[in-house]
Amino acid sequence: MHDWVMWPVSLAGRAYASLAEVRADPPAWPELHLELLFDLLSDSPAFEVKTSGSTGTPKPLLVSKTAAAVSARATIKHLGVPIGTRLLLALDPQPIGGRMVMVRALATGMDLEACHAQALPEPPPGNYAMTSLVPRQVQALLDDSPETLRRMGQILVGGAPVDDALAQRLRGWPHPVWHTFAMTETLSHVALRRLDLGESEFNALPGCRYSLDEEGCLVIEAPWVEGLVVTRDLAHLVSESSFTWRGRADLAIISGGLKILPEPLEAEIRAQLGEHPLAITSVPDATWGEAVVLVSEAPLDISSLALADQRHRPRFHLVHALPLTEAGKLDRVALQALVRTHPHLPRASYD
Repeated sequence: MHDWVMWPVSLAGRAYASLAEVRADPPAWPELHLELLFDLLSDSPAFEVKTSGSTGTPKPLLVSKTAAAVSARATIKHLGVPIGTRLLLALDPQPIGGRMVMVRALATGMDLEACHAQALPEPPPGNYAMTSLVPRQVQALLDDSPETLRRMGQILVGGAPVDDALAQRLRGWPHPVWHTFAMTETLSHVALRRLDLGESEFNALPGCRYSLDEEGCLVIEAPWVEGLVVTRDLAHLVSESSFTWRGRADLAIISGGLKILPEPLEAEIRAQLGEHPLAITSVPDATWGEAVVLVSEAPLDISSLALADQRHRPRFHLVHALPLTEAGKLDRVALQALVRTHPHLPRASYD
């Protein structure tokens, strides 16, 4: 047994003293959840995950279980989650976000409960101390089952940007709602901001520090990660322990000499057109170099868009479904390829 696990472990309200006991009479969870749980509790010193693949091909990454436990304990301590309370796994357990929910429970003496990873989670009865969700799950719960969201305790929202409309709906929520800044390479989050309090700056977990490289991308130092993690995330550094996120450098669209970041433009458009599934990408353009394209699953009237910079006005492209990665994130590489195979797009005015 590895010393990072706090035996006995508590799973669905039952204590287990060994992996053999868990295997003999496991909780009634989905098969994939159990397979990954067994792997975490095995004698192997590491587990394998894949990077999200939202901006490229997913890459396998071997994660030290001991390092993951250090990250997990830092989260539990920083957020003041009482030992022995319940954590809910409502995410896909394969990416790092879902796997780290398991690690937090196993490494800190929490009771772990799980439900199917779906857009509208349906957890077992009772209250939870903390739950990790992606933005679309939070949106669905606010729309269709706010009472379920209330019993999930503190909420960690990650895996995708949180737009202004969702952030506004979470202002004043009765439990802390934390937007996480995280990536596979940092073994879950290294910074948090309180959405229920309207915070805009991400603040470091204890021991984490930030700097910027020559392109203005965030560089991360974390106690549980060897060396520095150089990201492709553009940021404004407030201090070595806080920053605001601007967007992904590798997604920037260069149109007519302007550098346009898709995520902020998407947020600006959603604020005017509503919460439709949409995304920004680009196509080659003889005049502009690249032309901005708004892609949506629903027909949208963009003629009245009042953008802060009208030079960012997009063309429009309708698709049946936005492509997603295995982790459920928008697959921007596939999206760009999809749009660029259909060159005759409806055009919006550039006047």
